[in-house]
Amino acid sequence: MRLADKFTMVRIIFAPLFFIFYMIAAYLDRYALPILAALAAALVLAELTDWLDGSTARKLNQVSDTGKILDPFADAFLHITIFFCFTVTRDVPAPIFILIFYREFGMLFLRLQATRKGRDIAARMGGKFKTVLYITTCFWILAVKIYRYTSFILPQDYVLYTIKVVLFTICVIAAYLSFFEYLYQWVSKAPKK
Repeated sequence: MRLADKFTMVRIIFAPLFFIFYMIAAYLDRYALPILAALAAALVLAELTDWLDGSTARKLNQVSDTGKILDPFADAFLHITIFFCFTVTRDVPAPIFILIFYREFGMLFLRLQATRKGRDIAARMGGKFKTVLYITTCFWILAVKIYRYTSFILPQDYVLYTIKVVLFTICVIAAYLSFFEYLYQWVSKAPKK
């Protein structure tokens, strides 16, 4: 396995670990703070591998069809897992999770079709912006959860809930805008019959 792909695999391996430890934190409230803090720190490292796999692949000339599929799969796998965890603990409304879930798997299907037909769907700015929004929202929700255990002064719950809904709504909008950007790229570059 190439070094770039090993960096990508870190996110795939981390996703179920995040799920396990997040659920432990959710149901064993007494140990939630150290677990959530450790998950936030580990998530920083996991997200760093997204940059490392791309830069390593380019630097070592390890860009491959496998990597082009594995990298977005690892991103989707990790973010869907985190959003599912947030849905279980009611930090994300279920309809928002479903919309994000549909978008991510629709995009993976589109990439697989492109690879099967020998075509490349290059990363677009909209997709990168969407990923930054996903990451920002994940860290914000973890930060709020950690803050709940370290401070007695918090804004009203409806304020926190509204901010979460707004952040995830923006994520959904950005996700579908980028999906349609990729879809347009796919259709406009399709070979003419």
